[in-house]
Amino acid sequence: MSKRKSTKSKSSLNADNFRVELKPNQKVVSNFLKTNEISILKGAPGTGKSFIQLHRAVEGLLAGEFDEIIHIRSAVEIGVGIGFLPGEAEEKLEPYQEAFFDNLKDMVSGPVLTKVKKAVRFEHVGFLRGKTLKRSAVILEEAQNLTLKELISVVTRVSDTSKLFINGDALQSDIRNSGFLPFVDIVENIEGIGVMVLGDDYQMRNRMIVLINNKYVDFLNKNK
Repeated sequence: MSKRKSTKSKSSLNADNFRVELKPNQKVVSNFLKTNEISILKGAPGTGKSFIQLHRAVEGLLAGEFDEIIHIRSAVEIGVGIGFLPGEAEEKLEPYQEAFFDNLKDMVSGPVLTKVKKAVRFEHVGFLRGKTLKRSAVILEEAQNLTLKELISVVTRVSDTSKLFINGDALQSDIRNSGFLPFVDIVENIEGIGVMVLGDDYQMRNRMIVLINNKYVDFLNKNK
């Protein structure tokens, strides 16, 4: 397995590049992401899955650990679709990039923001076959909207000079044949792969989400 550059000498310099500081429990998650080749975060909406993974990816990029940040997701809409999206593949992905850049703008600014944006590449699951993702922080968003076959396809694209960050919430799946939970069951005991659940104490967006989500889970359990 290829060796990565040590980032210990540079990590202290990178702290000043961020506009926000991770909370203590978020720092635990960030350290968890550093210890695995593939890290899977499970959690309800608003628990900071995407934010913490992006923070770790930016930190690694600025420290020279990665050459680029690759963002992958399936272009699945919530509920009723809005119809055919015109344009080339890159243009079709634009509506799904807004949340990513919102997080990035909250995280860094000025020259650092410009540098990071130049190192970001967006990919669609359907166009990954045959590619090898090298020296990259690979973020796979909304994994609950991918089939098991698609998830395995993504994992097998990542080289040993990269790290893969996966996040998902099984309760938010917009497809009938989600492979997220079966995928986690298959890989969670493999050395180098870590799975972490972000509970209610990680809620960043609105504490009401905790109450709503808990009631939603109760409703689903009663109506199985």
